[in-house]
Amino acid sequence: MSDKEWDSTKGSLFRQEDNVHTDKELNDLVCKEQALYDMHNRPQYKFILIPEFQPGKSVMIMKVHHSFSDGLGLATLFQCLTDVYDPKNLPAMKPVGFLKNLFIHLISPFLILQTIIETSAQKEDVNAINHGQALSGIKTGGFSYDLDLGEIKAYCKSTNCTINDYTSSLLSVALHEYSVNEEKKMIAAKADKVIPVPASVHIAVPFSMRQPFKTVEDVKMGNDFGSILIDMRLFASMSEALPYMKKTFGGLKSSLNPFAVLFATKITVTLPFILPKILAEDLTRKFTIVYSNLLASKKVYEFDGKKMIGTFFYPPGNGRLGTGFSILTVGGIMSVGCFSDKSQMEDP
Repeated sequence: MSDKEWDSTKGSLFRQEDNVHTDKELNDLVCKEQALYDMHNRPQYKFILIPEFQPGKSVMIMKVHHSFSDGLGLATLFQCLTDVYDPKNLPAMKPVGFLKNLFIHLISPFLILQTIIETSAQKEDVNAINHGQALSGIKTGGFSYDLDLGEIKAYCKSTNCTINDYTSSLLSVALHEYSVNEEKKMIAAKADKVIPVPASVHIAVPFSMRQPFKTVEDVKMGNDFGSILIDMRLFASMSEALPYMKKTFGGLKSSLNPFAVLFATKITVTLPFILPKILAEDLTRKFTIVYSNLLASKKVYEFDGKKMIGTFFYPPGNGRLGTGFSILTVGGIMSVGCFSDKSQMEDP
């Protein structure tokens, strides 16, 4: 970007809000921003600064199109803004060995074909959140922060499970409870159509195979991610959900499915004309939730000596997939955000 372009654009990239002082006002602001698609013919990001949010607290909102970067890229950006760059503090999947990597690439055409056939044949979800209704474009959401990761780790250790197993089980139980309550409301209101509690819902779990850059000079934004497609069973209790999630996510560690999805994604985005958009919208109609669980940094971010708390994502913004559930962990501090189109969830 030239200096002239920067001078004409920078005013739209940074905005200060002085009348936002409560969690509800912050949540309403984020929801309104998500409903507004203002990334046409301009940089794919903007910052909203709230310097006097609450006593001793400020807020920085970064609104960004996913084309800007994946989770690793955004985590790297925040670390570069707040601290000395250290790749050891960043999230990363275990590197794939040479022989396995070679084998995966050799069979990649078959993996891609399998993924395309399976996703094309998949039926659309029908549940209390997603039953084919048109999205309203009005966004609703909620968040929590400063959750005690120490207690969660202790529970996971006592049950021999991972934090991801635990949080996925919570999501399963929460979705089951929500579905039960919505079914009761429909019956009480004598609705023409009562949607029963489903046995499962389809969720999309984003993941990236990228590894942290060795030095800050090597850092590049961009994307190299796909979404694992999971049929999440719904359970009434944690005791039922946890063994299932341990088996499901444990099996993914040795599965070739993530690589198949990643290769299929790469192929899809290279197709001509509007085919990638058509395929993406057809796929996202079939899913209820995008579920993101990211360890963004092993160390707490700091701005000028002040700790950064309550860091969370609000996915998704545009598209047919209207509801997102995100968990973001920074330096042992876990934050949860839930975001939805109002037609799917009135108040997450």
